[in-house]
Amino acid sequence: MPTFSIIIVAKNAEKFLAKNLESLKKQSFKDFEIIVVDNNSKDSTFQIAKKFGVKIFKEKKNFFGWGTPAARNKGIKNASGRYIAFIDADCTAPPYWLERYLKIFQKNPNIYAIGGKTIHLPGNTVVSRYCAFTFNKHQLKSYIETRNGVFKREVFEKIGLFNEKHWVEDVEFSLRMKENNLKFILTPEVEVYHIPPQKLNGLFKGYVRYAIGTFQIYKPNFFNVLKSILIHLKRIFVNFLIKFPFFIFKIKTVLNEKDLEMHFLSPLFDSVKTFGMIIGNVKYIQLKRRVQNAF
Repeated sequence: MPTFSIIIVAKNAEKFLAKNLESLKKQSFKDFEIIVVDNNSKDSTFQIAKKFGVKIFKEKKNFFGWGTPAARNKGIKNASGRYIAFIDADCTAPPYWLERYLKIFQKNPNIYAIGGKTIHLPGNTVVSRYCAFTFNKHQLKSYIETRNGVFKREVFEKIGLFNEKHWVEDVEFSLRMKENNLKFILTPEVEVYHIPPQKLNGLFKGYVRYAIGTFQIYKPNFFNVLKSILIHLKRIFVNFLIKFPFFIFKIKTVLNEKDLEMHFLSPLFDSVKTFGMIIGNVKYIQLKRRVQNAF
């Protein structure tokens, strides 16, 4: 039995997967297995994983287009390690990634899981630079992101696997751990490096999914959803008619700022986020009507 089972869910990840696996092969702690679960890829993801000699499985199951929780569960069912580690296909890990996680578990024997932080790397597009600029300010939330987290095997034996009908399954799972008094900690000491969305479409889809998943957790009624939509519409109005013109007027005072581009585009990207949340709100209502037991 290896100490760690590293599970990577990959969907159309041919641009990232090789670098991900290369970083894992360089780990200073060597007692681990790697499991790649191909979640309906249409590119060469499966072939790339095969070249690295890792365990590979396919999972076609999805819930209205969202198959990541089912793919994670497929990996867990086929894992043999004492600790189940998750990292996304578009991330890379430093050589001390597993070693540091193990030391934290050894110092804290009463905890069941650990969540690390994510460093978002600015890419060559405006969208990726905005993501890095914004997301790096908000680290270590109140839940374990499965982009970078490790769980003791017994967690899944005690409270079950990920909810395959949930669109933010890591948030839901962390809440379930809290409800069952299974302690976990979040630490900035163990990081992964993430390549954020390069295109606006990818960023938009992420916000839509987040909105649906958030409502799955809080289960608002129709009027609260409608209220949320109106609040987001107001936010778009404020961004375009107040914030953006005000920035243009004050631009001379910030010309020397390092992050001028991001300050300039922030109201526009915030509007994209807000519009994504609105679409997520609408989709939540549609899905709730079609699948009552999932909501």
